[in-house]
Amino acid sequence: PGFLAIGLAMPIAGRLADRVAPHLLITAGSALLVASIAAMASVGLLTSIFVTVAWITLGRLALGIMSPALSIGSARGLARAEIPDAVSLNGFARQLGGAMGVGIVGVVLEWRLNANGAGMTDLINGLAPRTIAFEQTFLIVAAISAPAAIAAWFMRERKRVRSG
Repeated sequence: PGFLAIGLAMPIAGRLADRVAPHLLITAGSALLVASIAAMASVGLLTSIFVTVAWITLGRLALGIMSPALSIGSARGLARAEIPDAVSLNGFARQLGGAMGVGIVGVVLEWRLNANGAGMTDLINGLAPRTIAFEQTFLIVAAISAPAAIAAWFMRERKRVRSG
């Protein structure tokens, strides 16, 4: 369902990004993503798979809303010759950010597992009891991500200043 959500959202968001200021879509997508991440903190052993899938799907929907607006917003207002560089830099920054994000989440989870008395090795081997480490990790990641939704609101197209 998550892949379907992102697959359905992207073309619609792409059309919207041509008509709506990108910062609005990026703000909405960021806010939904933060909500999805925070909601994942409520998932536990007794949580229905349908609830878990709903929170994951909400996050993928958010990514589908943001992605076209980020791409279009990074190139809008640039001279034709600058667009390839902007699109390449945007793709690189997104890949780098994603890789760094995964690494940071792993470090935070390991930190919270150890702080709660269960190491990653114990968890992988099925030896650790359920801890609040995952809940804490999701809430920390949501808190770290929340400023992006606020910052997105202030993203505006700059007026080009012509020199010479």
